Amino acid sequence: EELGLWGTDPPKILADVVEALLGAVHTELGFLKGQSTSLFVLSPMMDAISEKICINSSGIVVANAGAMMHPKQQLFQLANFLKVRTMREHEFATRFHKPKPIWCSGKWSMASTHGDSAVCHVS
Repeated sequence: EELGLWGTDPPKILADVVEALLGAVHTELGFLKGQSTSLFVLSPMMDAISEKICINSSGIVVANAGAMMHPKQQLFQLANFLKVRTMREHEFATRFHKPKPIWCSGKWSMASTHGDSAVCHVS
């Protein structure tokens, strides 16, 4: 099996989830906020990759492929430390002893015990 430049084949679902969430931000908040959010989320991976890439005296890009980690592999390793759950807003509001804010319609608001929106909780 060919693993290519990265030498790994991490699960595609993680990249799909990140892509869907960034797409949702673009849809909900518009292009400029979506681009800003994408840059914030992806910049640690882009920085790590750019540290391993240089341009030699002939102007050719040279990569230390052995030292680079596939961005999906980075997500996979990060996912081992995160718990992601989805629930309804009213369930989220009653699950915690203190009121918790949620991001809804482009602003922060407190979760309502009567709300029926979908909530994604990352811990």
